[in-house]
Amino acid sequence: MTLKRGRVLIPSKLSQGILHSEYAVRGEIAIESERLKRLLEAGNSNLPFKRILPCNVGNPQALNQPPISFYRKVVALMESFDALGGTSNAKKISDLFAPAVYERASFYRSQLKNSMGAYSHSQGHLFIRKLIASFIEKRDSFSTAPDETSVSCDPDHIFLTNGASSAIQSVLSLVISDRSVGVLIPKPQYPLYSASISLLHGVPVFYSLQEPAERFGRWTFSLEALKTSLTEARGRGVDVRALCIINPGNPTGNVLSCADLEDIIEFCLNERLVLLSDEVYQNNVWDSEVQFCSARKALLSASRKNPALLDAVEIFSFHSTSKGLLGECGKRGGYVACTNIDQEILSQFYKLMSISLCSAIDGQVMLGLMVDPLTPDADSEYEKHVQEITAIKGKWCFDNFRIACKKGTNAFRGA
Repeated sequence: MTLKRGRVLIPSKLSQGILHSEYAVRGEIAIESERLKRLLEAGNSNLPFKRILPCNVGNPQALNQPPISFYRKVVALMESFDALGGTSNAKKISDLFAPAVYERASFYRSQLKNSMGAYSHSQGHLFIRKLIASFIEKRDSFSTAPDETSVSCDPDHIFLTNGASSAIQSVLSLVISDRSVGVLIPKPQYPLYSASISLLHGVPVFYSLQEPAERFGRWTFSLEALKTSLTEARGRGVDVRALCIINPGNPTGNVLSCADLEDIIEFCLNERLVLLSDEVYQNNVWDSEVQFCSARKALLSASRKNPALLDAVEIFSFHSTSKGLLGECGKRGGYVACTNIDQEILSQFYKLMSISLCSAIDGQVMLGLMVDPLTPDADSEYEKHVQEITAIKGKWCFDNFRIACKKGTNAFRGA
């Protein structure tokens, strides 16, 4: 007797969220580039080029941006300490590394308690969350700071994740409870948002950034465009619950001013929206005329004029080791900082994070290093660190890309 059977798992049985989600970063163009790359590697191609540069995703080290050696050395020492003989061989090990590297790795090892190969707390190691909280407080401080309680950042409200992408997807899963829920996202946007919203059966609601009319102009944010998109979506019966901003912008390169962000904060308060602030490019601001302002800092600033804002607007802020001067995409270091989020929601978020046990420990260590960088007193390692950082030149990239395009490209201020 011949059994006639087909596949159990077929496209028609897949989740509609998967079928309807599209992720352009890994879409048809990327697939075609992989096919062409294989032809080049096989050596049997008549293609009019010899190399393909993957510019579909922010992946600096794939484009030969060198890693910052201090960070790599600390991680390498932490990974190899036991293999090199451990505490019984500590003196010889210390001779292999600069004092700044050895001291930082020793401190981190003392805080980890366990091996680099052991799981951490599901929110991430507490000492790294404390470093991040301190970084956030310093970043968001004012020259005439308000009282300490208004600017403090609770490390228990920080979750370490495998890159910012997984944090964004997890937060979206909190926001989107059914098919009627919508999220405002910028257009142009990084396709992670539309893909993730579709995967969760939500509704992407686009608000348009204003394209520059003149050559070499800058993209700008429009509050009116945001209001129009929200009104139209709610008119269609969409339950819009959240607003996503990408600052500095990806792919537009615009940088939101503190005034823009304060308007956004007020808008979220009035329209009862949760704010998702993607700030992964905060260290990529190349225009000396502007400075990065976080959503949290804008909240603190706006609350000086309207104290009701301080604890009323809910914000999820995202950051990552993948961008900036680190460019450590493969280490998968990211975090989300939660501001004014209900305690029960935080408990549910913790439960959600616990399902995946914890984020990669290498990524957690990189986060700690990113937010607590070397200081000038850190022996010769600091001088080398500065040299490596200054060698990465965003302005050079822009000027040469503009020349290569001949017709020109829009000016960017960041990202």
